[in-house]
Amino acid sequence: MVDEKVMGKDEVSASLSRMLSGGPIERMPKRRSDIEMLLALAGAGLGPGLHTEQQVNEYLKAWLAEFASPIGVDHVTFRRYMVDFNYVGRVASGKTYAVIRSKVDATLDAAAGTINPGDVLAMVTRQRRARKRTHGK
Repeated sequence: MVDEKVMGKDEVSASLSRMLSGGPIERMPKRRSDIEMLLALAGAGLGPGLHTEQQVNEYLKAWLAEFASPIGVDHVTFRRYMVDFNYVGRVASGKTYAVIRSKVDATLDAAAGTINPGDVLAMVTRQRRARKRTHGK
């Protein structure tokens, strides 16, 4: 039996399209499912093994820059969400982090984990421009 909480590629694409329809996101979403989807996507991209806090921060800065306003969604807060929601674990010293793969896999299927929110934002932006040209606005 397939776990109903696991999101597939189509569902993730549709959710991201909805969230990004007005442009880059300016704050963390309110829907828990949207928050967890973003956290799982970040975890899927971070990859296996141990990562220093600096490595996690650099990754999240670059990842978020593709689709989120840095003023509204900063990498430090996002990293804390990842820890609080158990998408990454932090060793006792707090100096290294590791993706909790079982949590990512319980949220997204393998195909959904490959989606880049920045690519979805670019697609939504192109579609919006095309509609404006078609409607003469």
